[in-house]
Amino acid sequence: MSDEVFSPFPSPAGGKTPGSAEVLYLQRALFVLQGRFFDPIAKADKPLPPHRFALAQSETVFSEGSTSDADGVSTIFAPDTTGVADDATWELYLIPIFAGRPDSDAYATDGEAWIDLDTRKWVTSEDVKQDKSMAILTTRKLLRIPVWSSARKAATGGFAATPPSASDFGTTGLLRTSELQPFGNKSNPWVVQVDHQWLRTWVSLRCWDPVAKKNRTLPPSVLVTSTQGFGKVVGGSSVMLPDGSIYLVHAGRKEDLSKLAYEFSTPEVSFFTYADGKTVVREDKSFDNAELATHYPLPRAWCSLGQRPWLGTGEPSSSNRKPFADLRHDGTSADNPLSFHLDDLVITTDGAQVFGVDNDGKWIAKSDRITVFDSLLAIRKQAKQGSDPMPWSDLPFTTQPLAAEDHYYVADKGPEAITRVLEHEGRLFGVDRRRVRGLPGFDPCVGARAAKLSRGITLSRSELHLFDTRWVTHEYKGKPAPLAHVMAYVPTFIDAPKADDPATGPNLARTMGIPRCLKLMAAAAAVWNQGHPGNHAAPSPAKRYAIVPEGGLKDKQAVILSRAHFGVRKLEDRIDFNGNVDKKIRILIHPQAGRATGGDPMHLYLVYGDTILAPPVPNPPVPGKVFDFEPAGDSVGDRVDDVESIPFTLAHELGHSMDLPDEYVERAHPPDKAAGSVAAFQSWFRPFNHDFTSFMRGNHVPRLRYLWPHVMQLQTLAVADEFAWLKPQLPLVVEYEAPKAKMRYQLPKGAGKFADAPTPWSMRSDNLGLAELGLFLAGDDESTRGPIILPPKKLTDPFDGVVVVVTKFWFTFDDSISDDKDRWELLYDEFVGTYYDREECPKFFLQSSGPWLTRVLVLFQPRIEFGPKPSKRDDGTVEAVASADIEVRVRKGDRSRTTGKPHVLCIRKGDMGHFLMRYALSPTQAVFDDRKNKKLQADDLAGINGWFSNLFGRSSKVVPL
Repeated sequence: MSDEVFSPFPSPAGGKTPGSAEVLYLQRALFVLQGRFFDPIAKADKPLPPHRFALAQSETVFSEGSTSDADGVSTIFAPDTTGVADDATWELYLIPIFAGRPDSDAYATDGEAWIDLDTRKWVTSEDVKQDKSMAILTTRKLLRIPVWSSARKAATGGFAATPPSASDFGTTGLLRTSELQPFGNKSNPWVVQVDHQWLRTWVSLRCWDPVAKKNRTLPPSVLVTSTQGFGKVVGGSSVMLPDGSIYLVHAGRKEDLSKLAYEFSTPEVSFFTYADGKTVVREDKSFDNAELATHYPLPRAWCSLGQRPWLGTGEPSSSNRKPFADLRHDGTSADNPLSFHLDDLVITTDGAQVFGVDNDGKWIAKSDRITVFDSLLAIRKQAKQGSDPMPWSDLPFTTQPLAAEDHYYVADKGPEAITRVLEHEGRLFGVDRRRVRGLPGFDPCVGARAAKLSRGITLSRSELHLFDTRWVTHEYKGKPAPLAHVMAYVPTFIDAPKADDPATGPNLARTMGIPRCLKLMAAAAAVWNQGHPGNHAAPSPAKRYAIVPEGGLKDKQAVILSRAHFGVRKLEDRIDFNGNVDKKIRILIHPQAGRATGGDPMHLYLVYGDTILAPPVPNPPVPGKVFDFEPAGDSVGDRVDDVESIPFTLAHELGHSMDLPDEYVERAHPPDKAAGSVAAFQSWFRPFNHDFTSFMRGNHVPRLRYLWPHVMQLQTLAVADEFAWLKPQLPLVVEYEAPKAKMRYQLPKGAGKFADAPTPWSMRSDNLGLAELGLFLAGDDESTRGPIILPPKKLTDPFDGVVVVVTKFWFTFDDSISDDKDRWELLYDEFVGTYYDREECPKFFLQSSGPWLTRVLVLFQPRIEFGPKPSKRDDGTVEAVASADIEVRVRKGDRSRTTGKPHVLCIRKGDMGHFLMRYALSPTQAVFDDRKNKKLQADDLAGINGWFSNLFGRSSKVVPL
């Protein structure tokens, strides 16, 4: 039977009025409508929440229908058309009814309303948006319905049904006055499907959960919007289904949405916890990187433009990912969503500028070489040449963004495997919680993880970077501690100069030397990184160095481990993202014989020769099986801790690139077939010359003191806000643990007569007699505990200073000794050789009351030039006698002494001995006449002791060892 309310008047043929009475309606029912939408949870069309439809010809001529019932059915009564032309047009409008706000105009004002699918109620845009922005987090299942009118709908998909009397309503959405004929009834209403033929998609937002060690979708909280072009919203939803995909309906068909993109924004700082999936907005906006072990920070803003999604619920891979532009309209079924990974990486300069892509989105990066470091600073998927690891990853850099599954996480691995650093063409880029910034819908890859240019501290040939990885726990001294890293980074470009090309045949430095050097860069890093968790090639036992608070490592404080990386780029020019270009640093490999040198450029030779910066030769010698810069020789055990190593010239030279000085004396070369070498005039003060196994002395292993400059530099970095976590740990010291040794290294702060931040090579110089004294601060390391001049464990307490005593002696001979070999052996055996023998050299230290420099080793380093064969200096000139402090003339005849510059001592060959050093300390006629040649005694150092005592205003004494 007909419905008593919704029966049109007059009754249609065959219709019945209620009961037996004749009903007279006050209004004529025109349309009986049912408002519907697709409910993704029910997977079916469902009635709209309470609403009305209105039919309007103008702002003053309209008819607003009744409020819909539970089935979404409502009535529009016939409007008064008095004075309205027959061909005037009418438009149908949707009016949501907001609970408690029946007369609200929010829908029209905001241009949208939202359906809460749980409560089946309308929600205003104002109630959805937090702080009146699109930074929205909500656990409600909200679906956006844009302002709906029949004219708008006709342009974007049309209608499921149209009044039969309306000839072109389906294409225009308009009714003429003459077409206002009754349509629909309660049992068969006019179905108005508000989202008819609109594009429906399911979007899955994935992220890596390092606790569960698997990919997951974001927990319910994010409201995703879709846009058509910059800023034009066409859809929105927080309706997450049980599989984690979010359903959206877009106000248009596929062909209407050529610029469709997805976006979401969140308040600052927003994150969810891995353990319970709860999303939190932190009001004070604080977030410590250490929380990354348990929390996932959400992007402040994210947009699909420029991203590389895939279809389906499976894991991402290079085979199923495509540019978003290719999948823009896909994801149209719940079981095949459009999936995005929020941990895809983008290399940027400042967190916004996407590197390698021009304004047209074209790929312009010239090098595909990239190094990916995880949170242990181990190289991910390290490339190999044969069985030799290379200093970069086997992951080509050919597009942005970098896929998360290849470049950010490792399947089945925890937080230690998450990427922390990228290296590309001589620059480091840090990865943490930062995201790519920009305008969603306008800039590419907004919201992806930003690998941001790490500026660190620029040194003369290297850079120092501090990388916070406190989300990783590292066992230190048997206890768990948060982990951080200090990285000494040397960017290099390896080349063979064309000037060296031989007259015939290939340049072996290019064909053989460069490939071998590339391999050795990773090998050199391995020996510098002993004991570091990112080093997989450490010897056993290994040295493990740590930078910790001076007062000891307390709860939640980070242990900072040292890492060196020697990068190799493909392009000679290193781009500075301020627009500058440099070539730091170049390694030039030569085929001729020569002596390796550090610096920029570094020079390496396939064959050893004693010439520094050796010039090209037409026919260079053929190198042996081992090049000069490779590891070669017998394995040597460090006598402090038994760590074994083989001399490695390239690793030593790379130490110079990390701004470490040589620690050996420059040698005066003996005549042919003569044994023994000593320091030449041009050599400098070398307090660690007797530590033969240290890297910068003997090319073998690192030392604690090499990290002391890092301590000073870290204290400089600590003032930056991003390193606020480091400030409570100041001041810092360096520690060392090996199976047979434990040490802690630090230098005093504000030591008088030294710089405010001295290094182990900072020298206080003075003169005593004809000797120059160089005083150095020292700490407890593998050298000062013994190997400078004593066997290990000989000392309970280390030296905390070294004074080096230097005098330049020029030796000439008359014919009483005619053979150069005999002449050399006389000066070496009877005098200078003892000072360069670690076991036989004089052993004394100055003991004072402190508070620093309480045990100062006295180390004698006489400089020698052999008159018949003076040294050739690095600048190509030959040493002259005028540079000497003392000229010693060995000859027959009377002995004599002449003062001046230099002092000239004429002696006989039988006089040669230690009196020469005594004379240097006290250049008097009495010392010359006495010619006391037994080994130095404590009283011979009285002048040095007096100098030290007066310099610091404290008592001191000479103690033999």
